[in-house]
Amino acid sequence: MRDVIIIGAGPAGLATALSLMLHAKKNGVSPEILIVDKNLSPWEKPCGGMILRDTFRIFPSISTLPGVEISGIRIVYRSIDNVIWYSEPIGKNIGRKTLLKFFFKHLDKLGIDLELGFLVRSVSAEKDHVSILGKRRIRAKVVVGADGAASITRRIIFRKGIKLRDFGLAYQVWVKSSNSLEPINEFYYGREYSPAGYAWVFPHVDHLRIGIGALADRVNTSSLRIYLKKLLKLKRRKFNEIKIIREDSFLVPLSGGLKPIVHGRILLVGDAAHQVSPLSGAGIHLAIKAGALVGKVLADYFSNEKPRENILIKYEKVWNSMYGRKLRLEKILVDFLLMHGSKFGKNKIRGDLIKAFADVLVGQKDVKYLVMKYLRLSSPALYTLLKHFSSQDRDK
Repeated sequence: MRDVIIIGAGPAGLATALSLMLHAKKNGVSPEILIVDKNLSPWEKPCGGMILRDTFRIFPSISTLPGVEISGIRIVYRSIDNVIWYSEPIGKNIGRKTLLKFFFKHLDKLGIDLELGFLVRSVSAEKDHVSILGKRRIRAKVVVGADGAASITRRIIFRKGIKLRDFGLAYQVWVKSSNSLEPINEFYYGREYSPAGYAWVFPHVDHLRIGIGALADRVNTSSLRIYLKKLLKLKRRKFNEIKIIREDSFLVPLSGGLKPIVHGRILLVGDAAHQVSPLSGAGIHLAIKAGALVGKVLADYFSNEKPRENILIKYEKVWNSMYGRKLRLEKILVDFLLMHGSKFGKNKIRGDLIKAFADVLVGQKDVKYLVMKYLRLSSPALYTLLKHFSSQDRDK
């Protein structure tokens, strides 16, 4: 019987394994870990590739990987086009294959077993272990479900399947360009760019990734292609020549996070736990953060003379405290904008509000800061009242 089985060899699962081994080594224990993934090439999954700077504090070597350092954000809303430059890089666009091979290299050195092409068909919780069933049955003391947006772990153990209203549907193309690329990530908001979402343009080492996302219950891939063609026409005005070299469509969890994410000896992490920003659709940096947190909690669990399941619940408590509430507030804001966005005119959108929005996208501010900034501009009386109650809460 293994100590830990991690289902999914994406950023969340691999970050969990690396974090667990590094923390376990400090604690003087060596848990036996197996990572399984249904794909023979898990790095081929679609991904925008934006990794925010604060992620590098967790695994500093990621910052040295080949990629495009991003120093600015362009936010286009209707006819308003704002570019916000930062004094230092806010993150890096790194290809999924590059990132995963970084993890594989380090995990191989630590002796962690990896089995690709292993399709998990069932997960079952027993009294003192968890079993997964694929080409064979494997038992472990703990199972981590890092198996993506269509997680079987989430569906079987947590009884949460796919509800389209909780997901975004994204369509993305990779575009070769003959022009040099700016170190800037672009976000396009408004119904002229997406029927119920946003569009993006991210530069990578040798190509651009251009995509459209919208709520999955309102669109299909065909309708997103129409919007993407419009955006490509817009980009052709700037670039001499562009050539599509790859296209992907995929689901993005946008519910603002699931509860619970711990069930006995089973934990959810990454897309399986909907740990994705509803505002930007970015999930890699959150997956790595969540994986790092799970790894530390598991190291504490196996370092305990008598491991108890209540140690594992610490993961959920810390996650909700650090990130969960922020993601849920982002979801509330996104729902509000989708319902009332057409009522926002130029007079309500100012440069400092756009800057605040950009700061949230790049992780320098949380969404509460953006909401308070908007209220200060549009409803000073309500802003003063909320600020008063917030200060009273801090004083208690």
